[in-house]
Amino acid sequence: MKPVRVFALPDVNYSQSHTCFEEETVFTDNTNIINPDYAASYTWTFGDGGTDTTMYGARYTYTAAGAYKTRLTVVSNAGCIGTDTLTVYVHAKPVAGYTVKEVCFGDSTAFTRTGQMNPNLESKMTYSWL
Repeated sequence: MKPVRVFALPDVNYSQSHTCFEEETVFTDNTNIINPDYAASYTWTFGDGGTDTTMYGARYTYTAAGAYKTRLTVVSNAGCIGTDTLTVYVHAKPVAGYTVKEVCFGDSTAFTRTGQMNPNLESKMTYSWL
């Protein structure tokens, strides 16, 4: 009898940082491959035509807000292929703006935000008045 070795598929899994367009998105690899096998190649596709072959993680900058279907494909040294997909939401940058009523020295006034933003992100916004 001759032993037969069955190679496992790479268990591909990854995550990404939350980002606004024109800011770097960091993709973190969480792929598992059973020893003694190992990853021989990575292919990242970013959903807008961009690709990368960096192993174990990638960085990418989107030039427009939107939802992008990304994919990570990992090929093991045995030629087994594993793939995972993830939708990345790239948010538009908020537009800052405010109004203020002119008053006399020593009187108080109120600053009113007038900037535009995605209403779904309102609860995640922070403000810094300098």
